[in-house]
Amino acid sequence: MGIPNDPDNQRAIVRAALESLSRFNAPGQIVDLPFEWPESGWEKEVERTYVEEAHIVVDQRTRGEFDAEGRHFAKTLAEEAAGYCKDCAV
Repeated sequence: MGIPNDPDNQRAIVRAALESLSRFNAPGQIVDLPFEWPESGWEKEVERTYVEEAHIVVDQRTRGEFDAEGRHFAKTLAEEAAGYCKDCAV
C-alpha cells in the first residue's frame, strides 16, 4: 500500500482507507482515494523487482516443502497437524 520505503505515505493511505469504510454501502463498491504515484512508469520498476526476486520465493518454497532427498513433505505435515484438531478437515 503506497510508495515503497515511504511509511508516511503508506500510513496516510491506510488511514484514508479505514476512514472511508463508512461510505461503503453495497457489495463490490469502489471508493477512489486521492493518492497518485509521484512518477510515471513506476509499474515497470515494481514488475522488474518481482521478476528479479522470483528465484528467492521459489527457493524459500522449495526448502520449506521438500526434504533433502526432494520428497514433498508439506502435505504430510498438514495432514498430521489436522489430525490434532477435531474441527479441521483435510
